[in-house]
Amino acid sequence: MKEGGCLSSQKQIRLVIDFEKLRVEIEKCINSLGEKFIRYPYNFFTESDAHSFLYYYIFRSGYKQLKLPYPTKDPFIKTVLVHREYPTNFRYRKYSMELDEKGGRGHYDLVVLNPEFVANHSIAEIMAKDFKKTCKDESYHLLAAIELKLIANPLSGRFQDEIEKDFCKLSWAIDKKHAWSVYMVIFNRCRHEEAFVNKLDRIARENPNVRGLYIESVLKPERNCYINYINNWEKKLPFKHDNSGMN
Repeated sequence: MKEGGCLSSQKQIRLVIDFEKLRVEIEKCINSLGEKFIRYPYNFFTESDAHSFLYYYIFRSGYKQLKLPYPTKDPFIKTVLVHREYPTNFRYRKYSMELDEKGGRGHYDLVVLNPEFVANHSIAEIMAKDFKKTCKDESYHLLAAIELKLIANPLSGRFQDEIEKDFCKLSWAIDKKHAWSVYMVIFNRCRHEEAFVNKLDRIARENPNVRGLYIESVLKPERNCYINYINNWEKKLPFKHDNSGMN
């Protein structure tokens, strides 16, 4: 058996999956969420609201493979691919952001599971609530891992630190081959944060495999819209990427 209780001796089920197509569809859903925030920033009272909207957009998407329930290795048990607050398969020190088997586990705000992983594992292994049953050596058990942050007040140093730690956590998911793609989505409806925008350039260089989306949608004292895509996005929203407002 693999570390973490995952069976390695049984024949693995293989599915025909177009990973690139799935990635594009997920990015379309994130863009739909971004467009909603640009137009209606106060639809989002909390980060949880953003999670819920993204969950909705994924299930509303036209790509059938993202919406189907998939059978697990357990008889009669199926699950969908999209889940919120999904635990990491690694432990780390959250203060120093160092990988450490004696540290705690984190969570991704939202994930899209790999259907092959679902097909080849029990529901307990898939849910990964018990670390002993976590498939720590499993490659690409996630098609995508997504973190979301909502800036509703002037940006503090502590909150900036939380954002940077989320970038780091997502980078680990790529480095460990746990996730096929990872995304950091940051919405700001408070005010323009020039210093933080500049800081994002440095964070992007340090986390080149994390695709990020930073949007400011500020209503007062005057309408302000700013969009910044971070690291290799193909599909982008058709709005101006500056402070002059929307087309």
